[in-house]
Amino acid sequence: MSANEVVFILPCAGRGRRLGWTGHKELFPIFPNIKLIDYSLNHIRINAVWLKQTINWTTRVAVVIRSEKMEVIKYVQKQLPDLQVDTVYFNTELKEWPGSVHSAQELYGDCNIVLLPDSYLSMGPKHEFIDSDGYPIAHHVLRCLRSYSVAFGYLPCTDPVLLTHFGAVKVRQGEVHLFQDKPVKDLHQYNGYWCCYAFKAKKGNALYRFLIRSVLHRKTDIRKESFSPAAVFPVYEYHDLGTPESIEYFKIGFYSASRNDNKSQI
Repeated sequence: MSANEVVFILPCAGRGRRLGWTGHKELFPIFPNIKLIDYSLNHIRINAVWLKQTINWTTRVAVVIRSEKMEVIKYVQKQLPDLQVDTVYFNTELKEWPGSVHSAQELYGDCNIVLLPDSYLSMGPKHEFIDSDGYPIAHHVLRCLRSYSVAFGYLPCTDPVLLTHFGAVKVRQGEVHLFQDKPVKDLHQYNGYWCCYAFKAKKGNALYRFLIRSVLHRKTDIRKESFSPAAVFPVYEYHDLGTPESIEYFKIGFYSASRNDNKSQI
């Protein structure tokens, strides 16, 4: 583990069955010259520049794959030529997407940020990679990890349909009080869902065990975990792009927003 270093972890070990595509889901073409994983890679690129120029921290990338997905590694390395990109093979003794992240435990850094490569995340209304004050994800993460061991990028939401599809949370005074992956009951208890997360290396094991219990819908209480309390930081917009339906919905919204932007500039 290196000091003054941020490690971005991309869990790319999933098989992409929801997408119904024969290729690797991370390389699915959303638009011409834009692949699904590019949204996460652009965040990494922007954050790496900010970290270097602002606080002189380095950036490393850990991509978790299965052995048949070397094409994904090659693509990431090509897109991020100035960064160290490490290949991590999914540890089959671990489970689900938390296991994909935790497969990279030997490469954890001082600060670890997990971005989901089959999603779109925006930090602000005018620029998807920075918020209204000009700060990227790493700024918010590092602020949170000064006092906390775990932090979640969080989007407020009370829509029960959406909450059942994401990692639902109840946030109070900047901390997570309830957490359940894809809840099926008591949806009124939650007021948002997480979109990305970060953690200190020393809490990686405890966080993995907690996340797996939540994914398997076993009894959990985040307030009793050794990494608790967990902090939150704001996210402006988020889309899960893991299904054909969600991608088409995203495209419709993207083109609609583009048309409105063009009208406002006329």
